[in-house]
Amino acid sequence: MKKMCMLALCAVSLLLRFPAAAASEKKAVLRVVSWNVQTFFDGVTDGTEYAQFKGSASRWNEKKYRIRLERLSAALKALDADVVVLQELEKKEQLYDIFNQLSGTFRFSSLYRYGCFAASPGSAIGVGVLSRFPLESASVHALDIGTERQMQPSLRPMLEVQVNRNGRKLSLFVCHWKSKLGSETQIWRKWQERLLSDCMAKASAGGIACLACGDCNQDIAEFASAGSGTIALRGRQTLTVSSPWLTSSDKGSYCYKGAWERIDHFFSCGSAEVSSFCVERCGEWADSNGCPMRYDLKTGGGWSDHLPVSCTVRF
Repeated sequence: MKKMCMLALCAVSLLLRFPAAAASEKKAVLRVVSWNVQTFFDGVTDGTEYAQFKGSASRWNEKKYRIRLERLSAALKALDADVVVLQELEKKEQLYDIFNQLSGTFRFSSLYRYGCFAASPGSAIGVGVLSRFPLESASVHALDIGTERQMQPSLRPMLEVQVNRNGRKLSLFVCHWKSKLGSETQIWRKWQERLLSDCMAKASAGGIACLACGDCNQDIAEFASAGSGTIALRGRQTLTVSSPWLTSSDKGSYCYKGAWERIDHFFSCGSAEVSSFCVERCGEWADSNGCPMRYDLKTGGGWSDHLPVSCTVRF
C-alpha cells in the first residue's frame, strides 16, 4: 500500500499557494544543504538514463535503487537542514520517495512537506529542492544560445523558487552548470553565469534576499574577484555576491584525480547573509580521510562523488 504523502510538489510552476504571514523585524534563519548526489536514478527504465543504468547488461535495478534511497534519506536526516538542494536527481517522484522514506523518522514539524523539481524535457537528470517551509513563485530559466561558433550542448536549466519563513522570503537559485568534459566548455558556463547574475540582480533589485547554490563545475578561483570575500558575477552588469569559500580554509568538496576542487557553491546578495559554512565530511558518506565515498554501480556501495556543503543564511 502506498504511503500518504503531504509533499506540495512543483515542477515548472508552484502547484499550491500559501498565505503570507506578516513579516517581523527579526531576521529569518535557514540551514541549507546542497549536494550533488551523483546520477541518482530510480528503478524504472524510461530510456533517458545514462547507458550504464539501462539495458540487459545493466547492474541497476529496483532493489539497488531502494537501498540507495534509504542511504540518501538517512544522510539527509543526519544533516538535518531546513532546506535541501539536490543535483542529479532523475525525476520529481524521487522527492516523494525521500519524503516517504523519512516519514516516521522526524517529528511532524521537521518533515520536508514542500518540494520543487526542474529538468529539461528528455534530460537524464535535474535538480530538486525539499523544504520544511513553504515554497512559492517557482520558475525555470533555460538558455537558447545561437551566437557561438559551436552548437549549444544540452544545458541543465536553473530553478528559482522562494522560501517563505514566517513571512520573510528568500529567493533560492539552484544551479548545475556544464561539466568540463569536452572542449571549450567554459563558453557555456559563462552563459550560465550570466543567467544567474541577471536573475539574482533582478530579484535583489526588488528587495528580495538571494541565495544561489549548486554544482557550478567551476572552482571559486575561476570566478572574477571583487575583493573582500566577494566575487563578481558577469551578467548584463556585474553583480557582486559573497562566497563563503573565499574565507574558508577547507580544501574542497569534490576530489578529482587526487586534487580537491571548490565547485559546490553558495552565493548570496541583497539582504541575505551567510553566517556559517561547512563541507560536511563528518558522516558515513566520507571516508577516514574526509574524501567522498562515490557511488559504485557494480558493488552498490557508496553515496556520491561530491561531499554535501551546508550554510546558515540570515535574511
